Amino acid sequence: MIYRIIFIVIGILVVFSGVDIFFRQAFYYFGVDVKLENSRYVAVLVIIFGVFFIVAGLKKKFFLVREEKYYKCVKCGLIVGEYIEEDCTCPKCGAGLEDLNGFFNRHPDQK
Repeated sequence: MIYRIIFIVIGILVVFSGVDIFFRQAFYYFGVDVKLENSRYVAVLVIIFGVFFIVAGLKKKFFLVREEKYYKCVKCGLIVGEYIEEDCTCPKCGAGLEDLNGFFNRHPDQK
């Protein structure tokens, strides 16, 4: 939840700075008068970047973590932790893979 709030706050700050760049023609920076002639293009990009942060903070799906299932090969004992289908075979030996949850209850000889 805190990440979503941080993303929204950062997005709002970035949008405000983009709007400030868009409307300001020049500013005073450490004793130097800096003119922003073609800054409107940069300002639009900064505003779009800020809107992306706000949308990412508001989307719940952006922060959901997919749970990774682990599988173990019955023959060679290789543990595979990739996003694979349950009916796949072992990448090392070609034997069948089983879900790691409860594997040792089903195969007590492989403890």
